Amino acid sequence: MHSACGVSTVTLSSDDASGRSDEEQQVADLLSTPTGELTAERPIPSDMLPSTVVVDTVAELMQCTPVDLEPLYTSIDPDCLDSLFQTTSRGARKGTITFPFARCAVTVRDGRWVSVVPDSDANG
Repeated sequence: MHSACGVSTVTLSSDDASGRSDEEQQVADLLSTPTGELTAERPIPSDMLPSTVVVDTVAELMQCTPVDLEPLYTSIDPDCLDSLFQTTSRGARKGTITFPFARCAVTVRDGRWVSVVPDSDANG
């Protein structure tokens, strides 16, 4: 099985469709799951790299500063993550990558959204 950036769960394609409205991209929320567990979902601003938003979002959810977290490279190559979603001559890349980081499951969708869910073991 081929893996990207050291992570085996990745699906990418080229497409110009965003799947989210401009208004939705301006919203950054902490959401509560049906079990009451907090999750975080936020847009990736066009002037920021996905790797930076991942670290900031995880730190916010875990109620710490980004420097308190383990380095992102212990889970995924940050440069590789950022390059997965760079715009190409065929348009914006669409796809999803999910990886563990700082006792959370992190998902980057289309290079435009980051979702973070704490691992259930992290609460125990």
